[in-house]
Amino acid sequence: MQAVENDGCLITRSVTISMPLSAGSLPAFATYLHSLADAYSHADCLQALEANTPPAPWGTHTVPPPPLGDASIYACDYNPSNPQNDDAHGREFGAIYTDTGRTIAAARTIYSALATRAWQREGVYLALPLTTTLTVSGTTTSLDGTIIHFVTGWDYAAPSYRREYIDKLLEALLAQPRQPISRLFLPLVRRQ
Repeated sequence: MQAVENDGCLITRSVTISMPLSAGSLPAFATYLHSLADAYSHADCLQALEANTPPAPWGTHTVPPPPLGDASIYACDYNPSNPQNDDAHGREFGAIYTDTGRTIAAARTIYSALATRAWQREGVYLALPLTTTLTVSGTTTSLDGTIIHFVTGWDYAAPSYRREYIDKLLEALLAQPRQPISRLFLPLVRRQ
């Protein structure tokens, strides 16, 4: 990677990517949600790579400095074979990193996209507002508060605690009264 970036010759080309997903389908929506999450998760790294001189020809994670690998860019530090609490993805969780704000914003945006999709398409119930009061593991909070706690309550390296919390959150959500979505279907009338 280092040699490619520093050789002074950057070649790029456009390529059309074809995926067997039908527009508007649930698999296409899932792909969109993943891309939406990545836009938040990778934002700082992509910005740092763009500011690098010369700018990186593509977005990529970097690994910590030698002897482990190439020179690193802090916002991009991530070694998938050795994830750490203080690497680019590790900093997205826990109480001590400001990167958690990006994770919280991503979760809120994804929830909004899910709520909109439910209302416009397959949904059976109206989405709960983020202000909905819930009691999770004996603690009363809002739905938005559960997002914040999920992100900041435990470090990256403690996924089992987040999973336990989600199980308790699911119980609290299922106990909430839900309002069905009312849909009115009218016949299409055309003027001849």
